Amino acid sequence: MLNNISNNSFGDFMKKFTKVSSALLALFVIFSFSLNEVSAQDFIMSTTGATYNATCGGVIKMKSATGQIQRLNSNPLGTDDANAIKGIVDWAASAEQSVQALYYEKMMLSGGNKTIPGGVNIVGEACSPGELFPGYDDFATYPFVVDDPTGTTNDFTGDFTYSGGPVTVFPLDGDDAYKDLDLTGTGPYTIEDGKTTEVTGTFTAGPSDLTVEGDLVLNNGPTDNSTITGNTTIDNGGSIQVGGGDLTFEGNITVDDGTLKGGDGDIIIDDGSTLTLTGNNGKIDLDGGEELIITGTFTNGGNGTNLDLACTSVVTYNGTAANQIVVPTLASNPYGILNLSAGTKRGGTASYGNNIEICGDFSLAGGNLDMVTNTGYLNMQHVAGNVTYTGDYEVVGKFRRTMDAPVANTAYTFNNVNTKLAYSTVGTGTYYELDVRPVTNPNQYDGTMDVKRKITANYDVSGVTYGLQLGYLASELPSFTGDAAGLTENDFKFFEATAGAIEKVAGTGYAHDQATTFHYVSLAGLQNGNAAVGDGTIENIIASGNDIVLRANNTMYSIVDGRWSNPNVWDEGRIPNENDNVELRTMVYVGIDGPFAGTSGGADNTPTLNTQSEFADYGTGYAANKITIGNVQYASLIIGNEDNGATYVHKAKFNGTSFINNNTNAPAGTFPIIAKGSAVKTGFNGLWLTDYGTNPSMFGAQQIENNGTINNQGIIEVGQ
Repeated sequence: MLNNISNNSFGDFMKKFTKVSSALLALFVIFSFSLNEVSAQDFIMSTTGATYNATCGGVIKMKSATGQIQRLNSNPLGTDDANAIKGIVDWAASAEQSVQALYYEKMMLSGGNKTIPGGVNIVGEACSPGELFPGYDDFATYPFVVDDPTGTTNDFTGDFTYSGGPVTVFPLDGDDAYKDLDLTGTGPYTIEDGKTTEVTGTFTAGPSDLTVEGDLVLNNGPTDNSTITGNTTIDNGGSIQVGGGDLTFEGNITVDDGTLKGGDGDIIIDDGSTLTLTGNNGKIDLDGGEELIITGTFTNGGNGTNLDLACTSVVTYNGTAANQIVVPTLASNPYGILNLSAGTKRGGTASYGNNIEICGDFSLAGGNLDMVTNTGYLNMQHVAGNVTYTGDYEVVGKFRRTMDAPVANTAYTFNNVNTKLAYSTVGTGTYYELDVRPVTNPNQYDGTMDVKRKITANYDVSGVTYGLQLGYLASELPSFTGDAAGLTENDFKFFEATAGAIEKVAGTGYAHDQATTFHYVSLAGLQNGNAAVGDGTIENIIASGNDIVLRANNTMYSIVDGRWSNPNVWDEGRIPNENDNVELRTMVYVGIDGPFAGTSGGADNTPTLNTQSEFADYGTGYAANKITIGNVQYASLIIGNEDNGATYVHKAKFNGTSFINNNTNAPAGTFPIIAKGSAVKTGFNGLWLTDYGTNPSMFGAQQIENNGTINNQGIIEVGQ
């Protein structure tokens, strides 16, 4: 028959034969090895020197369930990256098939169920579309492809590695999910847009860059910790969702458009790494119990609503670098539980504000938190939020608590372990704030008697009565010289100060403690209000915006009219002792059984009813160290002797000028006598010894200085 074919016809015949036969025979017979199940099963490299070459158009199709790629006599095919099997290997048995753990340029799973052991390594990248046969089109996108017929599963039992690049990871989830997935080669690597890539074991990526445009879901257990050493970008609405194990970013992670989602494991931003949310579409989402640990750096270029942090979620800043920045949060999108440790911290700044809002608990250890530099405040949104300090550290600057539903007689901690507030009467309002600046001069600072700490109260509460405890450091103590000589920490009192004036604050009793690193002074019985400072009226009010000065002072002030022995007469809620200096700014009487001059009376020996004798309190001792009558209208000391006994002398101890009358207002009452029953407050100014009682009224002082009026109907003893 060939003898009848012309040369030209023969040439045409050979061209067709070459295109058809070469393609069909060479590719499908030699390269594809389309063998049926009962014929030869394996692809055998029989000698050390045997080689195999293929392009994306070359496919080894392993159709037998038991077929293997054999390497005899130490043939290196598939043993490492340099000897990776070229072209495509298609594990294509329709029956259950085990894939070999080898190095492949490209690999496909098709047909039936597959078991993929650990050790599979894909070293190639995607192909040019023109090289591929029908059925292998997906290799134009991926170097590894799964053609998964309905009802089949692929069981990944170990580490599966992509070590080539650039690589788009084939998306697998559910029953086909990867176990341990490693993206550890030349890269860069991409998790495909709109697809889910699930890992049930560990995930490792880097040092090449990783871009996540789809959903990378780590659905793993608590011991399956994952690490990304290269830089990571989440974009196009993608996400990384942490599973049961920790995920550590050793490179930078940038969230342009997508979400970093928490899980049972921790998200860890390693030392030297930066987490950046570039805008509103870059988000962090933590549910209850989920934790983000920032050892490196965190910046938020969004508007604050891109932080979705449940109140029982945890964000921990534990960087050791000085002044690690704590990202601000919105009141509508606060931190849940915020833990700061391992070094000093500083509140950050953002386009949406500088405040740190917390709806859960707060803890501080390892260094102070600086809220001064960023001019913001830290706010505990829920009054029940716990505050814990480990070590001698504090929040420097503004510490605020939302006080819309406080519990009476519960101490709420503020800037440090010994700075606290407790309501005895709950009113209305939303917040109380203390702005605390250690080693900073307060208004009206006097280094001889004042703690060097600026404490400013800011609040919007009303109708409350509360106690305030303020902590300070031993390094902030005054010199106790000059007028403060002889005073100690136990003499610290609250003073309210503005830039122009200072005034002692009244209350119902002070307490002092120097046993811990943060010493403290506390005062109960405070109220809200806006009383003037420096007008001579002692109030139990610290107005919002004014400083609280801790001043060593042993002067007590009378704040209401009444008997000397009545503790309610005095600003400290107790009667004076022989070490106290006393300044009278109201009408105070001694030895007169109330009621008197508009004040109450009642059962005998009841101090608060003005019926307790001074003798019962002092006997033959001193009632004060120094007594001064202030230059205030109706400020007076009125002495009678109805119930103190014939020999009682009301006297001051100081060895010097121990009594000063500075009240220059003249008394309105008629000397020498004002009947007790008709006496009124407006009749008295200065010192008046009366004839009330059967015994003489007696007053004693080492030295007397009078700048106003003294009316004497008794005995004044000068000199001790």
